[in-house]
Amino acid sequence: MSPANFAEDTRVRIVSAARKLFAEKGYADTSINDLVAAAGVTRGALYHYFKDKAALFAEVFSEVARETMGRILEAATEGADLWERIRNGREAWLDACTEPEVYRIMLIDGRSVLDAKRRRAILASIGSVEANLIRSAMELLEQSGEFPPGIPLDGAATLLSGAFDAAAIAIVEAEDKPKARKEIGELLNMLVVALKNYAATLPR
Repeated sequence: MSPANFAEDTRVRIVSAARKLFAEKGYADTSINDLVAAAGVTRGALYHYFKDKAALFAEVFSEVARETMGRILEAATEGADLWERIRNGREAWLDACTEPEVYRIMLIDGRSVLDAKRRRAILASIGSVEANLIRSAMELLEQSGEFPPGIPLDGAATLLSGAFDAAAIAIVEAEDKPKARKEIGELLNMLVVALKNYAATLPR
């Protein structure tokens, strides 16, 4: 194995081990000793690639966010119309919120380990800032004639993003996450259907 391949393999092993431990134990309860043992590397090797545990967590957060974004976009490519594709993307996000890797790394520890500016920078780098995604979807609806022109899309996207964030946190905090996901998903769908029906009454 070439030195470059060995270095990349080592880095991948560290990130993979950290991802598993952060999902299972959480950031605070995962020590550097846990990480080096799980990855099969020395402390020196870990610190060669990451200056500290927080930097390693940021890399894991980015990886999980990127994969989750991919799932959402893939789900949003299927559907009979724009509204259904948007709904499918939203359903994929809510499903992800029941998974330990997503809810613990992105929604619990992500908010305490990384400050808001750092989180937003990571999400922006992979194109997954929620309000921006929602605004893009609403722009498509406007372009297709489903949404009348003149609606303040930034404000609408901010309101819907807040609702989706609240839904995600409610799922994370619920003891019965599948039950909460089902109930909250139904309520969010009602909200979006109400928005669709309201948009249909507005003059073009």
